[in-house]
Amino acid sequence: MSVSYRTTRRTGLRALMLLVTMAALGVGMAQSTQAASITFNPLGGGGGAGAYSITGYNYATSSALVSGIAAPVVGVPFNVYYESVISQTTGTPSSVGADYSINGSANQFTVIAGFRETITSIAPDGTLTFGLASGPAFSTSTASPNFFMIFATPKGTVNPSFGTGAGFGSGTEILRGHLVSDNFGGSFALTQVGGVPVVGAFNTSGLATAITTGTSLLGGGGTQLTVVTDTFSTAYYPTNPGSLIFSTTNSLPFAAVAPLSGFYSSPNGGVPNITYPGSPTSGFNPGAINAVVDGPFATDNSLMFQTVATSSFTTTIPEPASFVQAATAAAFVPLFLAFRRFRAKKSEA
Repeated sequence: MSVSYRTTRRTGLRALMLLVTMAALGVGMAQSTQAASITFNPLGGGGGAGAYSITGYNYATSSALVSGIAAPVVGVPFNVYYESVISQTTGTPSSVGADYSINGSANQFTVIAGFRETITSIAPDGTLTFGLASGPAFSTSTASPNFFMIFATPKGTVNPSFGTGAGFGSGTEILRGHLVSDNFGGSFALTQVGGVPVVGAFNTSGLATAITTGTSLLGGGGTQLTVVTDTFSTAYYPTNPGSLIFSTTNSLPFAAVAPLSGFYSSPNGGVPNITYPGSPTSGFNPGAINAVVDGPFATDNSLMFQTVATSSFTTTIPEPASFVQAATAAAFVPLFLAFRRFRAKKSEA
């Protein structure tokens, strides 16, 4: 079936408006999120021996910390911290040693992250949803953190399964990025019976921890983050790794690992040094019952989750500048059409 249209100046202008508007919108939408392969060299030799194509990383089960929260209140921001070690590359299989060295590298590859979050809703069934509250740029400030960093750390330095958390954030920084709001989402569902949250053992892993918290609310959830790369080492990433989608699965109790008693206590400096026990500004303490405010805020200001994470690399995520470009291009549409009408009237005269 075919449809014929009468070609008039008005029809031509409408068609022109549609095409130019679509082109203008294309400026902002051209950078959509798509899975991507990047080149990674765990030996630190750039694009030479040891380099291969990967699509992302898997991370060892470890700990996440929510710091500076007195009670679950919608709209009140708090900080979230995470640390672990890369346990596998995806896309191309890798050989990972017991010390988390990859393909015979001399290093473990440790990751640390910090960001500011807020509760956006609390449902009657005990499900909490979260939104990103960090600023728009990289920051390691404990007032408003927004960072994601990967380090090549000499193997044997860190252990994500138990201990003080010392050594995370040390070694050679190979990637630095910050979170953006694109695709951000998170939730955690408390286990309830008859509408009452269930309390159980905090640490059932059988591994020792310095944290004296004995019990915890139980439940599970997850978070998805978009990280835009700010800087990277060409020795480990011969080409720009772009952006990545970082996803976590959070659960209570700690069943596979013991809760770490410190975050980012590295010799490098430049990242928060958060230890247990501590004050609201320099440390954390989940109290007697994790996720329950059961003491003064000065000593019970935090909660912890067992966390396992994965990440996948993507094409560049649109930053606000690209949307400004789109708006700028769209703004020229009526000007261009006015110019065309002026030209048409002039020729008719």
